Amino acid sequence: MTTSLTFRQASPADAEAIGELFVIAGRTGWADFLSHDQLEQIQGQPDKWLERIGNPFNPDIVLAEDDDGLAGFIWVHQCGDLDLTEPTGEVGTFYTHPRVWGAGVGRLLMERGLDRLRTVGYTECVLWTEERNERPRRIYQLMGWTLDGATRLRDYQGVPITEVRHRCPL
Repeated sequence: MTTSLTFRQASPADAEAIGELFVIAGRTGWADFLSHDQLEQIQGQPDKWLERIGNPFNPDIVLAEDDDGLAGFIWVHQCGDLDLTEPTGEVGTFYTHPRVWGAGVGRLLMERGLDRLRTVGYTECVLWTEERNERPRRIYQLMGWTLDGATRLRDYQGVPITEVRHRCPL
């Protein structure tokens, strides 16, 4: 990683780069537990990112950029989990480029995203991740996230996965 790191709000012009980073990070990070065919199904879906960037109800996609381009992104919004009784924030999507793994970019980006949620009044946040996704789960634990016992099965771009929910006070 280079020494220059900046953060900014995503704009519609970033949708394609976000999709590309999503594919690179997803295929690299999930290679330990998904088959080659399953990894090939992961697509960037820039139209979905463009819709999220332009949606006033999904207020924040924060980007981290370094000298080599997009280093990571985090999408935060209100959680829609029906079992939660209080309005809760959610880290909807959080990825960093493999070239910056271990350099602290993810921690800084996560802090920016959680700050956005605090700013709009949330006092708690959740995130879901695939249960076999051990590397980020260890990082989340070090950052104060705890498992709350909730799980869900879902189709992730054609791949069936089991996700576990983490919580963190804000």
